[in-house]
Amino acid sequence: MVGFFMPFKHPLTRDLAWILSAPPLYQQGSFIDGQFLTEFARPLWPQLAQFEQQLTPPFVRQHRRLGSYYEQLWYTLLHWHPDYQLLARDHTIWQDQRTKGALDLVLRHLPSGNIEHWELAIKFYLGDDDGREPSNWLGPGRKDCLANKLEHMLTKQLPLSATTAAKQQLQQQGWRVSKQRILLQGRLYLPTAEFELPPHLATAAPLGRWYGQSSLPPRPWRLLAKGDWLAGRDWRLLPKWGFPKALPWPRHLYDPSRNEHAFVVEDQWQHLPRI
Repeated sequence: MVGFFMPFKHPLTRDLAWILSAPPLYQQGSFIDGQFLTEFARPLWPQLAQFEQQLTPPFVRQHRRLGSYYEQLWYTLLHWHPDYQLLARDHTIWQDQRTKGALDLVLRHLPSGNIEHWELAIKFYLGDDDGREPSNWLGPGRKDCLANKLEHMLTKQLPLSATTAAKQQLQQQGWRVSKQRILLQGRLYLPTAEFELPPHLATAAPLGRWYGQSSLPPRPWRLLAKGDWLAGRDWRLLPKWGFPKALPWPRHLYDPSRNEHAFVVEDQWQHLPRI
């Protein structure tokens, strides 16, 4: 994918290209489908060069949360897509005057006229202990894991549009959901090259490595700000990693010589409690 991104200089275009080319992290049933993403991307590739020249996306890239930025990127792709109409985003569902939740995206597939409900997520997990267990893939701060995210999306977020309350409220808009999708993208970071992966990991899912501070190889690492965690800026614009003595928080790095994304964490990271 690095070679593909080289023609694109602007971070927005590079991140849009990353979304269109990065397989979902996990393949599970009909809801998480990498083949759909490939088909969705096909009519958008010719537009990316024009998009970079115009740079008039319907959003401003100023978000403290990476998840919010990821959602905004999807809004842009849907704005450009010839086969989809975005009907609602973060559509709140109520029951007995209380919020039951929100639907990330409600869309109309124009060729068929079908209404679709999508849930979006961008996640970055480090493998700990037994990699075959999704519960052992943790966020850098050890307060989230792949298993919990999958469970929440599959048992809470996705079924919301099928509840009686949601059906009634959607029907008031003339919408009846007939298709649901999960788009879960990101990257998994292995502690060793031989580390096992979850059995349902999507083919060609993006992978990286993580290292304890004392075992980080002396390479030409560049420091990634959160806005660079997808494709972000060209690596030549990134600051060099200075190998500090103290590491108060995990840091995301990139090695351009090996095209390797990596997290560096304190040496006791694996022994810290899960939050």
